[in-house]
Amino acid sequence: SAMNESAISLRSASFSWPSGERALSDVSMDLPQGCRSIVVGANGAGKTCLLRIVGGMYHYEGSVKVFGKEAYVPNRLGNSGSVEIICGTNIWRQGECTIVGERWQPRGDCSVRSMLDLLSDWDRDRMQMIVDKFHIDLNWRVNQLSDGKKRRVQLLLAFLKPSAILLLDEVTTDLDVLARQSLLQFLQEENEKRSVTILFSTHIFDGLEEWGTHVTYIKHGTLCFNKPMDQIEELAVLRQQEYLTPLFEFVCRRVHEDAAEYRRKRAEPREQCLTGPVEVN
Repeated sequence: SAMNESAISLRSASFSWPSGERALSDVSMDLPQGCRSIVVGANGAGKTCLLRIVGGMYHYEGSVKVFGKEAYVPNRLGNSGSVEIICGTNIWRQGECTIVGERWQPRGDCSVRSMLDLLSDWDRDRMQMIVDKFHIDLNWRVNQLSDGKKRRVQLLLAFLKPSAILLLDEVTTDLDVLARQSLLQFLQEENEKRSVTILFSTHIFDGLEEWGTHVTYIKHGTLCFNKPMDQIEELAVLRQQEYLTPLFEFVCRRVHEDAAEYRRKRAEPREQCLTGPVEVN
């Protein structure tokens, strides 16, 4: 896939919660079209916020461009652009982007098939391909499913209509090893055939060592780095030392350091320590 043009471009992008607490500060970065970036960082570092400003869900300061257009589109309703929140499933689609977020708790008793009937403009062959890949039964009653099966149905609904940018936020948490493998394989095919750009935020690195092309590392709301995998020196060193899972090793070490540093900072007396950190992930 051609990785030349920037699909995603941030310049001094910041985001604050309504309380005024900063969740992201002054993030500037570019990701090329067709990359598979693994978004890493400690809990509460701002990974979810990053995905949501790129997807146009949150109003940010600075500039966030997706294929050259600002991600956030104000409209009369005071939210961003033409948004479909699919069947209450924590899937958000807008423009070129689809965000898949936390696990979805179905309300009401319906089958997977009847959920598909609520969505328009999708291709039957593509649906069948995804159903086969994720071993989904269209007759499943969604409110009776295990967390893993719910997650697979959520992914079917998210991927049913093709998207140019997929923003996946901890979507592997409920999946077993096989389903996780199917997901990574599906994403790689989408990426290689259709140049889909993927941001994949995760704590689970099983199967990702060879899968990612970039690492986007967020630390306390700032961008620590955003680089192609093969340009991360610490990773190269761990590979030379023959670690079986260098990426996992690298992230563990860095996230532990971040967490320790964060605890030290919070222990220092300061006037505004009445508000605790907002856990977004």
